[in-house]
Amino acid sequence: MAVLAFLVTVSLASATESSEALIDRMKGAWERLSSYRTSQVIQERIKGQLGPEQRIKATFRKPWEIQLEWESQHPGRKVYWSAAHHDGEVQVYPGGLAGRAVGILSFSPENRLLKTDTNYSPADAGFGYLVKLVSASVAPTSPHRPTLAEPVSSTSGGEPTWTIAMTDVQHPRFARTELLVSATTGLPRAFTGWGPDGALAERFEWFNTEIDPVLVDSVDFSAGYP
Repeated sequence: MAVLAFLVTVSLASATESSEALIDRMKGAWERLSSYRTSQVIQERIKGQLGPEQRIKATFRKPWEIQLEWESQHPGRKVYWSAAHHDGEVQVYPGGLAGRAVGILSFSPENRLLKTDTNYSPADAGFGYLVKLVSASVAPTSPHRPTLAEPVSSTSGGEPTWTIAMTDVQHPRFARTELLVSATTGLPRAFTGWGPDGALAERFEWFNTEIDPVLVDSVDFSAGYP
């Protein structure tokens, strides 16, 4: 059985609150969110090989509409997905010479070509997936409910936080993880996962996050995806 340890940093709360209550706070912050813009740094181990760091801008709107724009590794690449548009297919603009040659391509969300340098589909992009993963793992109905340690107060960059350790959680890629959540917004700020051998499996970092911006289709989403 793989052992998964989550370190979750959540918004400052009373010292008497349980780990479950603190995770509920994080879940509530996500549920109240309607849209966001953020810059993210990602790095993943794909088929045993740790890939390069990638810097990506992300724009997200519920119920689930996301656009990713690469700033490094694949500069100019854009990926857009919404279940309500383009028959549910992912729209990809490769960028560079390939983009100018082929234009916009459409793929099923689970097409293997979309997972050349990621373990996730566009439907799992952004930090909402991680919030749901942690929340679901501690739910009373979870078939593999982890053991929760008492929350420990801490600080990150001078900001008060709580750290919750979770063990006995099964996951196919991780033996231990850390999930950091902003004390200001209650939303994730960074995630790191290590495999059973202790090697880095993946890491995500979100910064300059703008909460609930007004998104205009002609600017944020549909422009460039006719």
